[in-house]
Amino acid sequence: MYMVTRQLNYFEGPIVEVTRGGLDGVNPDALVEKYKGEFEQFSDPREAVKVALSIREQWSKDIEGLPNEEYAVASIRDKVIRDIAIGCGNTCGGDCPLEAISPEEAEAWAVKEYNALKKCARCNDIVKTPYTHEYSEEEFCSEYCTEEDLNDIMEGLNEGEHN
Repeated sequence: MYMVTRQLNYFEGPIVEVTRGGLDGVNPDALVEKYKGEFEQFSDPREAVKVALSIREQWSKDIEGLPNEEYAVASIRDKVIRDIAIGCGNTCGGDCPLEAISPEEAEAWAVKEYNALKKCARCNDIVKTPYTHEYSEEEFCSEYCTEEDLNDIMEGLNEGEHN
């Protein structure tokens, strides 16, 4: 699972993070939920990055034009940072600020993550909880796909008996 949060990173300034591992993978200094999609769990990293980019855009609009005194969260190490970064990765459940990357790098990261995820042998959806049956080594995304595969195997066996 992937989760999107806004953070105030000491080194990078304001950053929208996409972390692997659900809530357990979020850096501990996440800002309070303000935008749609924050603190939601996503099984598809591409969707999580899309939401993160949207949050980044909304957050940027919200701080645009504010005087420096009113935008205290962007005052890091005596300099004002108005550019909101994006970061993607894994904190391994600890305090591990993510490095700022470009939106294009975030999208490429999401595709790479998606390609590495386990997919259902029947429908090719992401396997969140693996389902199996005793006649196959394959993993499936749901009971439905598991039963359909089992039905196909049984039909094949039945057809073989009648020939």
